[in-house]
Amino acid sequence: VSYANPSYWGESWVSNWTENGDGTTGVSAGNIRVETSTRCANRNNCLRIDATGGVNASVQRSVNLTGMFQAVLRFDYNLTSGTNTGAFAIEASTDGSTWQQVGLLNQPGLKSDVRFDLSNFTGSNTRIRLRVANAVAGTTLRVNTFEVDVQRGDSFDQLGHGTHVAGIIGGNGGSTGNFPGVAQGARIHQVRVLDDLGRGTVADLLAGLDWIYTNGAAAGIKVVNMSLGMGVTQSAATDPLALAADKLWDAGFVVVAAAGNYGAFGNMTITSPGISRKIITVGSLTDSGTASFADDYVSTYSSKGPTMIDHVLKPDLVAPGNRIVSTVLPAALLPNFLPANVPACGTGCTGYYMELSGTSMATPVVSGTALLMLSRDPTLTPATVKARLMRSARKVANVDPTAIGAGVLDVQAALKDTGVVTGQALSPLMQRSAAGSVVLIEDTAKLWGNSIWGAGYLWNNGYLWSSNYTVASGYLWSDGYLWNNGYLWSNGYLWNNGYLWNNGYLWSSGYLWQTATSSVDGLSTTSASTFWLKQD
Repeated sequence: VSYANPSYWGESWVSNWTENGDGTTGVSAGNIRVETSTRCANRNNCLRIDATGGVNASVQRSVNLTGMFQAVLRFDYNLTSGTNTGAFAIEASTDGSTWQQVGLLNQPGLKSDVRFDLSNFTGSNTRIRLRVANAVAGTTLRVNTFEVDVQRGDSFDQLGHGTHVAGIIGGNGGSTGNFPGVAQGARIHQVRVLDDLGRGTVADLLAGLDWIYTNGAAAGIKVVNMSLGMGVTQSAATDPLALAADKLWDAGFVVVAAAGNYGAFGNMTITSPGISRKIITVGSLTDSGTASFADDYVSTYSSKGPTMIDHVLKPDLVAPGNRIVSTVLPAALLPNFLPANVPACGTGCTGYYMELSGTSMATPVVSGTALLMLSRDPTLTPATVKARLMRSARKVANVDPTAIGAGVLDVQAALKDTGVVTGQALSPLMQRSAAGSVVLIEDTAKLWGNSIWGAGYLWNNGYLWSSNYTVASGYLWSDGYLWNNGYLWSNGYLWNNGYLWNNGYLWSSGYLWQTATSSVDGLSTTSASTFWLKQD
């Protein structure tokens, strides 16, 4: 009865579990039962279905799916077998008599967060069942975290992450004007691709980007902000998200993406689609809440380059992303997760703003700046917007360019820059020299078609990289501990089989840490307070 009740974000069940064909209805007896076993997906408790019980033995439960436009069944499982393997069908029905198969489990192994589409089963008493489809002795299915996530026909941002990002771009500061966005009054087009916990699939995002590609120009969309990312498993030349982002870029949209929040794992942690050489990839700066530059540093969580596999110098620049206050609705989940992050700011303000951190927050700061640039000159190409942002960024000495990029966003300087790029302003490639003692960097003067875009204008000490407009001399990287013996150049061994990259899921790039620590990439020696995780 109590097993697998949904977590608070899942849909509520309208019935208890019902067994059929098992010979016993006991919770802890028979071939369908709850058991405690290290073979459970969570290595603790799980629902066990033994194929020995025979074909058509099943267990089912009902859920209310009225008014939904998308529903997803998700769970974890472990399927074990002997020499031969049986099979278990996942089926759904709106009337309890006609069943349709939505999935089949017949491959042994442990699987996490498998998903099956229930969008065609609208009803107040939709039934879901697990049924033995092929009875083979020794085959057992153990299920955990059985839940249904539903999206209904409204535009409410259930998590609050998207609302927070939108406020950073174009919020007016509310009745008090305390927390305005960068480009106040900007028109925001909501293209929702993540669920109520900030999760989505590649297909979700591709569908959203395709909608922008088809409808964006007519809707007046100029900038596409992607405060999300997924693990890198292939080159940007074949990565579907990077290719889709490039397609929008080529169509004239300025595309801005979060670098990711895996900087604590070191280099080569930039997420997709931020690995694209064309688009603008943004890391996070911690400014310590002061007007002084002396206590600024790259946020410890901000992902570092170069990109995995391709070794592109990323991020392109950093912007304030730590402890940013922006819009949220009181009914969203985030203010309930993090009540201490909701500031008391007066009537009409309290409850409608909250503080969040992450490259998710830094990205819309750059997107808002791009909008301001395009408002001044609508003829600017995406490449020129990127080049001006990078050249005008505030340069900081003695900070690894794979952490800070071309520097810290300077809005006023970006608006004053007048340079024009005729090409694509591709982010340069990095490569270890044949001798293995230095790292070489493509010269942007040649790559971008004009000496005004040389490395010396874009990166701190970049003038030391130039070598006859071909590749960099690698001076700054010589014998650097990050590159010693090239251990990081083996395609990112740190991420091999890493759980962060499994299953190709997207995550919002909000970090949800209350504050941050000082960093090896610090812009000063000043430390901030210890960080702690409120909600993962």
